[in-house]
Amino acid sequence: MDSYLSNKFKILSFISMVMVVYLHAYIPMDSENIVSIIQYYFSQEITRTAVPLFFLISGVLYFRNINNFDRSLFYSKIKRRIRSLLIPYLIFSGLGFIFVYVTQQFITTQSYKQIANLSLSECLYTLLFQPIGCYQLWFLRDLFILTLLSPCIYYGLKKIKVWLIFCLFILWISGIQYIITIEAIFFFTTGAYLGCYQRRFLEYKIKSRWSILILIIWFIIALFNACHRDLYYFHCLGILIGVCCIWLLYDLFYNKFEKYILSWLLSYSFFIYLTHEPILTIIKNILLAILEKSPNSIIIIYITAPIATITLCITGGKFLKNMYNKTYLIITGGR
Repeated sequence: MDSYLSNKFKILSFISMVMVVYLHAYIPMDSENIVSIIQYYFSQEITRTAVPLFFLISGVLYFRNINNFDRSLFYSKIKRRIRSLLIPYLIFSGLGFIFVYVTQQFITTQSYKQIANLSLSECLYTLLFQPIGCYQLWFLRDLFILTLLSPCIYYGLKKIKVWLIFCLFILWISGIQYIITIEAIFFFTTGAYLGCYQRRFLEYKIKSRWSILILIIWFIIALFNACHRDLYYFHCLGILIGVCCIWLLYDLFYNKFEKYILSWLLSYSFFIYLTHEPILTIIKNILLAILEKSPNSIIIIYITAPIATITLCITGGKFLKNMYNKTYLIITGGR
């Protein structure tokens, strides 16, 4: 993979990570007003493209340059993903579990289930499949399951190619979910197809100013969805256009991306993902307790809490990396 594509994936991953933090910054309000619409517009529409883009990039990276998916390759892929996905997942799932348990000893009014009332099997299920405190870990869970399913994806694409993607697309827009999200399977498989059969497309630099038009269309559709929230098909359409838009805009502005995004920041994308919750929730609750819960204060919290969270995550990650590098490498899967 050339340096252009490598830098593109790193920068898009960082941008998507910032979007994920704002996705989780959403603050429910008692009544519908301009602030609730703005929050919904960004957190439930615009930033919803981040996770599909992550899965798309993950599919490309996993399947790039694969010409023969044999058993030894599969085992090597599993071994690497145990280190890069499963170990960080288990560590932070355990930390989130402990955090919620400890806080529940002092705060009883939490949205999480009471850990003290769980049986051993329920505790194990929570740790392995439904993390609490660090609920964003579902992405790693699904990504590891997709690694286990990768031979099926590879041979499915080899036999029927785009028809497999089309079938997954139909399931996605139908809202069908089972075990892992169909959205994850669809975008990961699309990335796999691009990595296996459309490598030239990935490396082609698109600088057309039509990207701006696509951006405008995406924003309009997102605004429409924010005002009409029961149209799932249009929500899916917004995600598809958003993913394409972000991909194309990088090619239009990639020199500026590399200029204004400091290269050292990119290495902390995964650490931000792992640690932004529960930090973001804590910051939001503190600010909500200090400030009056009015539309003006909520929009201020919505804007500033993610900035404070990202800053704390990067600061903590930098400290840990400099002082305890081996620990940092273990918890981030060698990143």
